[in-house]
Formats: sequence, structure tokens, C-alpha cells
Amino acid sequence: MIALDNSRLVVSRLLLCSQEAAWQVITDTEQWPYWGPSVSRVRCAQRYIQLGSTGSVRTVFGFWVPFSINRYQHLHFWSWRIGRFEATGHRLAITEDGFCRISFDMPWWAFPYVLICAIALRRISRLLEAGQA
Repeated sequence: MIALDNSRLVVSRLLLCSQEAAWQVITDTEQWPYWGPSVSRVRCAQRYIQLGSTGSVRTVFGFWVPFSINRYQHLHFWSWRIGRFEATGHRLAITEDGFCRISFDMPWWAFPYVLICAIALRRISRLLEAGQA
């Protein structure tokens, strides 16, 4: 599903898993290269990010860019800055029917990145279904 929320694009997917399991995957820097199409490696002092975590990601193009976690609420959301730019937000919510909705949001001008996020959501779903997370 793709939507516009407060001038940010949102792409989301329903998962049949616990909020804790999904949170573990999206906050585990060792998992990012498995589900993030634009990330090939991660350097971070913490395996599981938290507010203020910093590090760098190696892009699929081979160069490293710094990141910092600038918003974080355990089991609910985190967002980051890539270099000087506000990047994607990552959100989790439990629906009334017991599904876990995972959403990525980004500035409207980054609309081509919606496709990358949709691929990432599919990969996260596969990791959780296969029990590899």
C-alpha cells in the first residue's frame, strides 16, 4: 500500500508476525544488508540501533555514507539521517485483526525510493516467514 501522510510518502505491508519479531529485524544492523536493497554492508558500534546510534552503510554502488538515528521509540518507530539528509522512517503497528503493519515513510521528493522500500518490505516478510530473522 502506498499513501501520502503529512507530505511524506508511506509504503506499507501487513505481516503475520509479532511486533517484537518485526522490530528485531528492522533494528538489527546485521540484518540490513539482507533486506535493504540499497545497503550492502553496515558499520555500527551497536548491533541493535537506538536513539543516537551512528555508523555508516556501504551502498550497492560501493561508497560509504554516514548515518545517525535521530528518532526512536522502542517497538514503534525509528528514523535516520543519511549524511545531512532526513531519510526513511520505519514504523510498526498492530492492526485490529492481529497483523503487524510495517511502514516506511520518506519525503515526497524521494518518490522513486518507494520501489526500493517495497522490495525491502517483501524481503523482511520473507525473512520473518522463513524464521531467518
